Amino acid sequence: MFQSTDQSRFMMHRVVLLAAIAAVFPIFGQQPPGSPTILFHLHGSNTIGAELAPALAEGFLKKRGATNVSYKPSGELDKGMEIGTMPNGEVVAIEIQAKGSGTGVTDLANGTADIGMLSRKIKPEEKVQLAPLGDMEAYGAENVLGLDGVAIIIHTSNPVSKLTVSQLREIFSGQITNWKDVGGVDGPINLYSRPQASSGTYETFDNLVLKPAKLSAAAKQIENSEQLSDAVARDPSGIGFIGLPYIRSAKAVSISDGVGKPLLPTVFTVGREDYRLSRRLYFYLSPKSTNLDARQFVTYSLSEPGQAIVQKSGFVSQSVRIEKTKKQVGGASPLNLTFRFRSGSTELDNKAQDDLNRLVEYVKSLDQSPALLLIGHADNSGPEDINVKLSKDRANAVAEELRSRGITIAGTGGQGSKSPIASNETPEGRQQNRRVEIWTRM
Repeated sequence: MFQSTDQSRFMMHRVVLLAAIAAVFPIFGQQPPGSPTILFHLHGSNTIGAELAPALAEGFLKKRGATNVSYKPSGELDKGMEIGTMPNGEVVAIEIQAKGSGTGVTDLANGTADIGMLSRKIKPEEKVQLAPLGDMEAYGAENVLGLDGVAIIIHTSNPVSKLTVSQLREIFSGQITNWKDVGGVDGPINLYSRPQASSGTYETFDNLVLKPAKLSAAAKQIENSEQLSDAVARDPSGIGFIGLPYIRSAKAVSISDGVGKPLLPTVFTVGREDYRLSRRLYFYLSPKSTNLDARQFVTYSLSEPGQAIVQKSGFVSQSVRIEKTKKQVGGASPLNLTFRFRSGSTELDNKAQDDLNRLVEYVKSLDQSPALLLIGHADNSGPEDINVKLSKDRANAVAEELRSRGITIAGTGGQGSKSPIASNETPEGRQQNRRVEIWTRM
């Protein structure tokens, strides 16, 4: 039996414990009366979900008039809620789980997610898996949130400044194990990787670099982006790959595929998708979804305020900019937008359709109308006369879309396959080369 003082102490501890449970319980697990109303569930990529998704959720709630907006972690890594109080006093929340791109697809399929966050494009087999939700590649279902570059990072003391894709493949597959073999000092190479099982960053790296080779068993796999970057920054022998915002204290190296010049992942090289390891970040939302809050959140994320948050979070926004420091051609400067197409056609892809509207808004915001020049490019598949025609047709297709929106085009042209920015030996390189660039004279 407890003595009276022990019993009082026990009761006091019990009250404190119950209060602590009550503070957490409304957010996680079953939700008793008075818990936040969850507007929608946002699951998937750690690259997006670690910082960008909470920042977008905060901006979205504040735009709706919410106050006391804050992020409440669950105590479980990469899981939490953005919570705020609406003007009518209702407490609402956006639930975020950032366990990897693969989990975004799985949770869309099983109905536990309203929006899937993917740091890569949905796979053909995943499209089939999600077919009951509608065509997930349709406009409005597949939404490009922003752009990212998979940065190759090393220790700041490492003298290596550039690598080719083939060198990266040999390093991460374990064929090259000493830094002296790629221009560094004599010493072992320590590998750091995102998880193979669920990471969209890993899948992008696998598709753009590794295949057909396999990741070395010696690679240390780390789930959290920041932890991986910091591990490389502490290891003079280390090398890893990470999303653009997570370079942190490490050093990024320039990458080439042996055809284009080595490029660092910058706002401009990634924004035009010229950087060899550029990638798109996606929100996937079922076209059959009746969750208006989720759909409005996606619209907000693609808007100028949302894109400002994308940029502030360290990714590359899709807001239109002129690169005035780049070498000018005929007195013209390039815009950061590059239009790309659905495979084998002159039909613009989903991002390009949104970019048309962004370009129109940009032109209308200027004091004077710029002279826009559209230059089409093709890969080297087929005879060059066909490639030249296709590149011109693509430039003209973009021009017609812009003219239909009231924008004057100064001229169009086609370069065929003679100005590649990537190797035509891979599907990814050919996709980069099939493009329409926009130049302007102000």
